[in-house]
This record gives sequence, C-alpha cells and structure tokens, in this order.
Amino acid sequence: LMAPESLESPEPLHEAILECLEQQGASFLLEIETDVASRGVTTSPQGFREALWDLVWAGLITNDTFGPLRELARTGPRKRRRRGGAGPVVTGGRWALVSNLVPATANPTQQTVARTQLLLERYGIVSRDCLGNEDFSGGFGPIYKVLRELEEQGRVRRGYFVEGLAGAQFAYAGAVDRLRAGREQVEERDHAVEQPDVQLLNAMDPANPFGALLPWPEVAAPGQGKPRRVAGAWVVLARGRPVLYVAARGKRMITFPEAVRDEEGALAAALAALRGLPRAALRGQFVVEQIDGQPPRESSHLEAFREAGFSNDYRGLILTEAPDFDPAP
Repeated sequence: LMAPESLESPEPLHEAILECLEQQGASFLLEIETDVASRGVTTSPQGFREALWDLVWAGLITNDTFGPLRELARTGPRKRRRRGGAGPVVTGGRWALVSNLVPATANPTQQTVARTQLLLERYGIVSRDCLGNEDFSGGFGPIYKVLRELEEQGRVRRGYFVEGLAGAQFAYAGAVDRLRAGREQVEERDHAVEQPDVQLLNAMDPANPFGALLPWPEVAAPGQGKPRRVAGAWVVLARGRPVLYVAARGKRMITFPEAVRDEEGALAAALAALRGLPRAALRGQFVVEQIDGQPPRESSHLEAFREAGFSNDYRGLILTEAPDFDPAP
C-alpha cells in the first residue's frame, strides 16, 4: 500500500487521541473520551468526532467494525445538520492505531510487484496510459520491469491488444481471451441488443475506459456539454459501446450517436438498464431535465424514453414505471 499522507497541522486533540491509543491499545469510544478529558484536552462532542475522522482519513487509526462507516453513509452531512446532531458518527467497535497492524516500512520491491498485480487485475490490459488514473510514485519504469519479468516467466503476455493505448501492453492470458470474445460480441449485428449485452457502470469505475484510457466517442450535441469522469455520473454500455451518459442525480443525459442505432435497439436496452441505478445515486425521484442539452419534450429520443417507462412531468421526464430488465454485472 502507499504510505498515507501525514495529518496537516495536528491539533492537541489529535495528539491526545493518538497518545491514548498508543498507551491503552484498542479502545471503545467512551474510553478514549475519558482518557482525553483526563489529559486536560476539552472539546465539544462534534469536535471530538471530527478529530477522530481526521485521523481515519489520514490513515492513522481504524475501527475493528464497519459500523461507523455504515452510519456515516446512512446519515449524510445534510441530515446531521437538520437533526442538530453531534457530527460524524463514530460509535460501534474499538478504535486502534494502524501502525500496530502493518509494518512501519514496506519493501519497495514487494510494493512494486503488488501495484503491478493490482493494475493487471483492475484494467486487464496494462500500459503506460493506465498510470494516468493512479497516484503511483516512480512512474511506469519500475512497473514495466516487473511486467517484463512476469512475461519471461510466462505469467503475462505482451502484445498490441487495444488500439489507442500507447507503448507496450501486458495482460494475463485470460484477459486477452475475454477481450477477443468481447470483440466478437461488439461486431455482432445479426440480432438486437439484449440484457447480457448491456453494462451499467459508474463513470469513474476502472472498468470504464472512456475518458481515461480511451477518448469518449462523439456525442449528439458537443456544444451542450460533454461526458466527464466525475463522482455521481454513470455510463450505460451496449456491446462495449457507450450509449448513454447519465450526469449526477440523473438530471442530464447525453447520447452517443455511434451506438444509438434503431435497428439494434441499443437505446431502448440502455434506457431499460437505468432501473439498476442505486437509489442513493438519484437522491430521490428519477427526473430527467435535459437530453443532449435540450428539454426532453424537444428531444428526438422522447418516444424511446416514454416506452422505457418515463412520463411527462413539469420538470421534464420522470420514471414512473420500470421495465422488467436487469443490466449485466
């Protein structure tokens, strides 16, 4: 793992919590609060909880359960403010120093090998371009040496597997076979797009190469906004091609003309797959306010949206009836 960044400007409260855990070991929340108070460090309940999370995000402490993390996800910042609560939830389980669980220093060679295996499993096909999405120090040179060694051992293959990726490309044999099978699927034109042909991905997912390893295909209205790899955005692919880009909260959609072919039914299948969007991604009702930069009622795809279960709303289109469709995992 990469060494976590040090906590910027630690305060006496942060230091008191770390000293408590250093002396007492894994401790429950009440035990930490009592010990910190005995050291003469006072703060509000909200300040104490925020300090704990500061140490978590800095990679200095952890909890032996997922309870605090689940509670943090369920009670977002807005809900906490409305309730007038005491800040981020930290109850459940014992808190402990991360330094007691991992070695103080990592072997550089083992670390490079681990990162290389991570890239192979995450991207399938690894080239220099993959590091554009990763925060790895040292560049591609050390990873290339490991890949070359793995190739000599027969554990990975080197070749030109994906057009557009720069330099040498490496992959496990299984990844190459799956890629070739996917190419045959993409080239199929003898039947309409079906459920197994569709994938719904978060735009930032490493499984989505567009906007990172590969450029986004041409959109229907380039002057009205372009797809981006940002939090909360989603992309629907049919036979490996992007069909729909769904902006955060589903209010804005962008279509890709190259993939939207009436004879294949790609758009209809992609719209049906939208039922797979997590509720948390929408934060309420599924309301589409723009399609390719236009109000939905002016879009040429209006009828396809209606057939997929969307109906007119004063804000645009609202999903009122989800079709019986499940996107492929």
